[in-house]
Amino acid sequence: MTETNGPQNVFRFSRSMEIFDQVCDLRPDERASALDHLCGGDGGLRADVETLLGHDRQAGSLFEVVERGEGIGAIASEVIRSLEHEFVPSVEGYEILSELGRGGMGVVYRARQSTPSRTVALKVLQPGVVEKGTVRRFARESNVLGRLRHPGIAPVFEAGVASSDGAPRPFFSMELVEGPPLDRHADENGLGRRERLELLARVCEAVGHANDAGVVHRDLKPGNILVEPRVGDPVGQPKVLDFGIARIIDPELDVTTIETRVGAIIGTLAYMSPEQVVGDGDAIDARCDVYALGVLGYELLAGERPLKIGGLPVPEAARVIRDEDPDPLTTHDKSL
Repeated sequence: MTETNGPQNVFRFSRSMEIFDQVCDLRPDERASALDHLCGGDGGLRADVETLLGHDRQAGSLFEVVERGEGIGAIASEVIRSLEHEFVPSVEGYEILSELGRGGMGVVYRARQSTPSRTVALKVLQPGVVEKGTVRRFARESNVLGRLRHPGIAPVFEAGVASSDGAPRPFFSMELVEGPPLDRHADENGLGRRERLELLARVCEAVGHANDAGVVHRDLKPGNILVEPRVGDPVGQPKVLDFGIARIIDPELDVTTIETRVGAIIGTLAYMSPEQVVGDGDAIDARCDVYALGVLGYELLAGERPLKIGGLPVPEAARVIRDEDPDPLTTHDKSL
């Protein structure tokens, strides 16, 4: 992908993703004319989209092997190849310093960006992913973050596709947040009730900004909210991270992206609203984030989650979330 730094690069990558979304499900014989029309003669833009299409096709081929029920040997061979050596990506303009964590789609590294010189969090699509559409969701995350500007949301600096280990790998760099998860920050710093509520209010402000921009996070939990310490402010600055399964809703056009399949559960069970847990995609909107914020607030004040679903099978846990009311906070502390 053509390399440029800063907002221009994020905009270009966002445009590539918009076109990718429009053509990825077309038949091969339909794609060429669609790309001619949408790219408007911009060869670099077209090359970017075709790189994403090629990588999505590679991910899809293994997924289809799984769906067809073909021999486990083929699947095992692919997994073994991805694990034969410790994968360290090569992204031009960045020096990988250490691994910070990994999820279903990407690996996050502490990295040093050369221009401008700064330490960043670098998220790269991890090798061996087998789920069709993973490239789409990974790249959308940078697209989502590129449209949000709030001190409680870590901004994206650059996005693109690197050629690493013989394969194209989407990446984006963003602000490196140095701090513990929300719940651990509150406990380790001995925050009182008023300070915990102030901390929650700051999270609400960031989530509210995303919701106002038409973005529903769908996976709010302590681990996705890190808190940076601030001198003279025991509450700290929370930063909402991991928009990998966010849903974009355009309030004017009534357009949604990252549709949820009927019956599919996407998110972290303990913080899911009833609509999420039954996979009702049409009912998922900003209220799902409000529900998760309520769970976070309950947990910050009571020291435990409102519903006891730990250890339950998923269907039973889903039933509890859907049908049962939590104990009121006064059962934990009458002064609440």
